[in-house]
Amino acid sequence: MKLKDKILLLFKREENAISGSALAKECGVSRNAIWLAIQELRKDGYKIISKKNVGYTLQTNFASITESEIRQNFENDSHLFSFILLDTVDSTNTYMKQNAHMLQTWTVVLAEEQTAGRGRLHRTFSSPKYAGVYMSILLRPQIALQLLPRITVCAAVAICRGIEKLTTQKPQIKWVNDIFLAGKKVAGILTESVMQVEHEILDFVVVGIGINFHKKAIDENLQHIVTALFDSEDFKSDLRAKFIAYFLEEFYLAMENLQANTFFNAYKDRLFILGQIVQVSLASTSFLAKVKDINENYNLLVVLENGQEKLLTAGEVSIQPSLCTCVANKFKVRY
Repeated sequence: MKLKDKILLLFKREENAISGSALAKECGVSRNAIWLAIQELRKDGYKIISKKNVGYTLQTNFASITESEIRQNFENDSHLFSFILLDTVDSTNTYMKQNAHMLQTWTVVLAEEQTAGRGRLHRTFSSPKYAGVYMSILLRPQIALQLLPRITVCAAVAICRGIEKLTTQKPQIKWVNDIFLAGKKVAGILTESVMQVEHEILDFVVVGIGINFHKKAIDENLQHIVTALFDSEDFKSDLRAKFIAYFLEEFYLAMENLQANTFFNAYKDRLFILGQIVQVSLASTSFLAKVKDINENYNLLVVLENGQEKLLTAGEVSIQPSLCTCVANKFKVRY
């Protein structure tokens, strides 16, 4: 572990100021080495205040994640994962796709800030500095192409389990790739696959994850539909590192069981749109429907206003809570 990382851990364990001599003694180095490491931390974005005859104090929880912080939170061996930590990038998914040929599978790219974060359907994803987790994971799964949608499902279940381990909150899933808390979106997933066209085989898959950790991450115009895991009062910088480790372990375990589909019930149990009336948006049309069920291929079974059933393999659904009872009663579904 680098000296600056050791010092950072000491700061996070100690609420009061720590003197340079105490840091030097704890780390087994000179005071000059401590001073140089403090300068490195300041360059990384940490606000460290020094007072004569008092010592150093870490003033803010908004600071960069370190690889050592992430690795120390793994319950099992973390050697399966390689990490690339960036300060600012346009998009972690874009970076990963551009560099995938040089990287090994289970490489994880993390950025403190994205200037052009992306979601499904070419939507933007706000990614302000230090306020969220923005990462992409590189996979080279040896699976049939029809199983590709399960990768997004694996990620959704892993995000929910990571949140549940980190907090007392109960996240839910909106088909197929959005994570909600108390009726508002808190996280999204963008899975992109790249094919070897000449051989018609899968080359690699990039799974992008964006999670709002602090309300600073939320655009004021979106606060009625978007939320975050923490307020300023309960946010601590080490929570992001903990979540990353929790999520990656859960995601790796789910991917190991992708063929067996052992995570189906975990996904369905968190799917809050079952029984709800939704607006379905497809490429060329949109319509109201009532969600009846989901099958083991993660296709959504809906019932139209005329009673006809339809199986959705793709598309976008949105809850319509404002629909009046008279409209809702048009949907005659027998369970």
